[in-house]
Order: sequence, then C-alpha cells, then structure tokens
Amino acid sequence: LHRINARASVARIQYKLPYTYNSSNSECSCFQALLCLYYLVGLLYVLVVLSCLIYQVVLWLTFRNSCDMFPSRSAYTFFNLCELYCLMYLLASQPLMSLERTIATIYVDTYERSTKKTSAMLYMLAALLIPGCLVYYVCHDVHFTEPNLSCFTDQSQMSDNITTVSMLAILLSLSSVLTQRVLAFVNSKRKAR
Repeated sequence: LHRINARASVARIQYKLPYTYNSSNSECSCFQALLCLYYLVGLLYVLVVLSCLIYQVVLWLTFRNSCDMFPSRSAYTFFNLCELYCLMYLLASQPLMSLERTIATIYVDTYERSTKKTSAMLYMLAALLIPGCLVYYVCHDVHFTEPNLSCFTDQSQMSDNITTVSMLAILLSLSSVLTQRVLAFVNSKRKAR
C-alpha cells in the first residue's frame, strides 16, 4: 500500500509540475477525474494479476493428473481479456491526459468554467471506447483454444496485433511527453507576461 501511495504521489507531482492548479477550486476537474480513473484501473490491474496468480498456484498445488494444471478455458479467457483491457486503458490514458491539458491550455479563459461536457467525453473515451477498440483489434480473430499453463500466455494469433498495438502505444507516449513539454513551455511564457 505504501508503494502504491508513493507512486501515486510521484505521478501527481509529474503531472502537477507543468500545470499548476488550485485543487480547492473546481479547476481541472476533468484532469483530476482522468487521473483518478487511471489509479483505479491500475489498482484493478493489480487485483486481476494477483487473483490470476492465486488461481494458478491453487491449480498447480492441487492437481491430480497433468491435465489439471491447465487453467479452464473460461478462466483463461476472463483473466486474459481483463488484463488486456486494463493494459490498453493504461496505455490510452496518457495521450488523453495530454489532450485534456492541450484543450485547457488553448481555451484557458473559458475551459475551467465549462468542463462538464469535456469531462464526460474524455471519461467515456478513456474508460470505454479507446481500450475497447484496442482489445477488439487484438482479439477479434482469437478463439482461445490453445492450452496454456499460464493465464497470461498470449495466443499465437494475437502476437502480430500485440506488436502493432505496442508500437502505437510507444509512439503515442512519446508524442504525449513532447506535448506536455510544449505545454509547459507555453504556460511558462504565459506566466512570464
């Protein structure tokens, strides 16, 4: 728990440095909602991985014959899709946070007073649409029929799609970092005036 809190405070500092905001006001509520959702999905990811590992350890310690060591197809499919969805959300959230900060920087005078529509739109994009489309892209032709000893072993049909999504995630993360640096520069120029 202390590690999670330490990482959360480090992430807060990373996102707070370029963009100062007063958390006592209703300012940046959209960014705070996206950041809170990011931490909740990260916690969900940890819980999925831990429950899967416990399930696998129980299978491996209580097997009667060698076939009992393989997870059931439904458990394998459930854990694999849950893990993939959480990972896709975590990958998609950084560009969305950069997009939110870009909108806030461009419309600095009116954005903080009209965040309800933008917040709901970015929340839906972050939570449902983008990760759901990425999971569909990775798994649309996969039937989960290959036996695996681990619930987190990918099916052979998924490997090319996972490689494509990984390259896309790296490009989006690099562009997000560049965007955040540019926004920090724009905000520092604005404060200097």
